[in-house]
Amino acid sequence: MGREINPFIIPFPVTIVTDEAEFAECVKSLGAEPPSIEGDAITVAVRDKGVVVWVDKGLELGALVGAAAHEATHAALDLLSMIGEDDPGCEIMAYMVQSIAVGIFIACGSTGVER
Repeated sequence: MGREINPFIIPFPVTIVTDEAEFAECVKSLGAEPPSIEGDAITVAVRDKGVVVWVDKGLELGALVGAAAHEATHAALDLLSMIGEDDPGCEIMAYMVQSIAVGIFIACGSTGVER
């Protein structure tokens, strides 16, 4: 089951999943057509509804760190745009990326130690 997190007070959820079928289902539940997955991770934002992040939970630690940082940045910018914040300050952006990236690590079952 996907893990839904709510970074700060943004009124839209971020759902993080590691299963491709669940990713498609979550995107459809927001009223969008899921894109095909090509790569290690993908983020889909549906305006005024939320964000779904899929990450391959089989990634090695270094690749997971990169994917988490990359997708968390997309998710944070998408969420901030949904509330009209197109030029966020560095600190709010950093905390949002951090909270989403941690959610990705938790969803992937990462301990932060190389497997």
